[in-house]
Amino acid sequence: SKEEVRDAVEYYLNLFEMEGRRDELIGSLSRGMVQKVLISAALMVKPKVLIMDEPMAGMDPEA
Repeated sequence: SKEEVRDAVEYYLNLFEMEGRRDELIGSLSRGMVQKVLISAALMVKPKVLIMDEPMAGMDPEA
């Protein structure tokens, strides 16, 4: 449902500390932030297995 999707988006925004970036277009985000968005999108469908190749590439050490 739309409410479940909204709740999941909130959860992942908080998890990846991106609450303040909710309304930004993906093209305006840094490479590391885009990685966070893509990982969040992959996790939202609750896969049993998630295979990632260098998921932290492009993220700064504080991310």
